[in-house]
Amino acid sequence: MADSIRSKLPKNYAHLLGDLFDEPAFDETRATCEDCAMCANAGQRGVELPGDTFFDPKLKCCTYHPMIPNFLVGGLLSDPAPELAEGKRRIGKKIEDRIGVTPRGIAPSRLQRVIYNAARDRCFGRSEALLCPYIDEGRCSVWYYREAVCSTYYCKHVGGAKGRGYWNALKMYLQFVEHSLSSWASKQVAPGSKEPEIGGFELSVEDLAKKGPPDAEYATYWGDWVGREAEFYMAAHEKVKALTREEFVRLIDDTPQARALLPDLKKRLDDTQHPKPTPLLVLNPGMKKHKMPEGYAVRTYSHYDPMFLTNDLYELLETFTNVEPAAETLKRLGVELPDGLIRDLWLHEIVVPPSNDCRPAPKLSFGGDRCASPSRPTSDEGATGDSGGG
Repeated sequence: MADSIRSKLPKNYAHLLGDLFDEPAFDETRATCEDCAMCANAGQRGVELPGDTFFDPKLKCCTYHPMIPNFLVGGLLSDPAPELAEGKRRIGKKIEDRIGVTPRGIAPSRLQRVIYNAARDRCFGRSEALLCPYIDEGRCSVWYYREAVCSTYYCKHVGGAKGRGYWNALKMYLQFVEHSLSSWASKQVAPGSKEPEIGGFELSVEDLAKKGPPDAEYATYWGDWVGREAEFYMAAHEKVKALTREEFVRLIDDTPQARALLPDLKKRLDDTQHPKPTPLLVLNPGMKKHKMPEGYAVRTYSHYDPMFLTNDLYELLETFTNVEPAAETLKRLGVELPDGLIRDLWLHEIVVPPSNDCRPAPKLSFGGDRCASPSRPTSDEGATGDSGGG
């Protein structure tokens, strides 16, 4: 039996989530973390396409500093598992330094946020300056207590754009849950606790010096809990742990935000589980493409997921119009495609439903069964062109 979505999430709040989270987990087999699909030396990468972006194998996608909510920090500190010792040590150092340490949780420094915001497009996966502080010899030392972004990020998606839409919807809901629970737990443990007033992308003298806030300012966040921050986080963990499903529904799922986020998540999960292309499909007019000797390197929903179309396949897709269903076009032309190919092209937004301004393409004759699946080319001859971003 497939693992559930619930089983893939941090255990100290996963039990509070609704029945939707008992659905089978979506397995992103194309995001191969042990042999990173975004690293140049990964076997499945094949030949480089124009504009390909590769991650540093020592960094992979761990070039992101998470904001770990108070109850997840407390869960980590309370967990006796020996494999979490390094994660606890690193969290302890964070608390000692007082940088990004507030009743709501442990966040990146404001300086790190500014750097990440400016560098993410070109440097994600490629610069050690962005490496997560919880990575220990290539492994996450806090994995069982990771936050929403780390639970839902993948570089490539089996379900293409539909798959990415599902993971984004899951991230949005989990971020709302974590934000709400951390705020609630903070007030439960210490009603007078507060967060810094300076904005996340503003910088103080201490930020630039890579120091924690002045003692007097830090005390305004924590009150009597100064020096007992670890105890505070563990108390927040106990508050969340003691919640019932009914209380969680009242606090979280019955709010207007959750009533908007949950149906969207359900729809996007259904889209990945039961993908069904529309009858009318056309070649994506917004697709980025680069001509190569034997076909086209194309990018659609993600610049991390380029694909290759043979010349024959590209020519065939150009015959799809907004007046004739794709299946009828293939039948009329006498072309048989591999099972699931049109679905995969649609999932990856290489073919899309026609917009109102699409015009019918000329009806061309096309013979033979010479169309290959989207794939890597067998040669990178002539593979030069646009440069990708991180």
